[in-house]
Amino acid sequence: SQDLSADYSVPNTSTWGDVTGLTGISLVAGTWIGIVTICVAGAGANMGAVYRVHDGTNEYAAGQFLYVNVVSVASIFTFHMKPTVLNATTTVKVQVFSDTAGTIYKLTPRGSTTIPATHVTFMKVA
Repeated sequence: SQDLSADYSVPNTSTWGDVTGLTGISLVAGTWIGIVTICVAGAGANMGAVYRVHDGTNEYAAGQFLYVNVVSVASIFTFHMKPTVLNATTTVKVQVFSDTAGTIYKLTPRGSTTIPATHVTFMKVA
């Protein structure tokens, strides 16, 4: 498991960018499943960002979420990595692609002050 270390500002560059704090996740050889949970809000506008689990070459999971600005309330969504066989130790990261600025939050803006809202969990199943 790895938690987002600090809020991350999503740029509106329409290119893939690493989500700082959700990178460098090392998975040893074997079969893995994964869950990615993102707490996100647009910067005063609708935001249709795409997220993925990637190793620099291969994409292992992806999810898209349309955030519709409602009084700057953040939303949480989850996407999953299906059972995936890795033949060698692989370092993965979460990336985001967006044409609209926003923020990925470490903690929910309203509510918890200690439990991270944005995190990844990978489980080795074989």
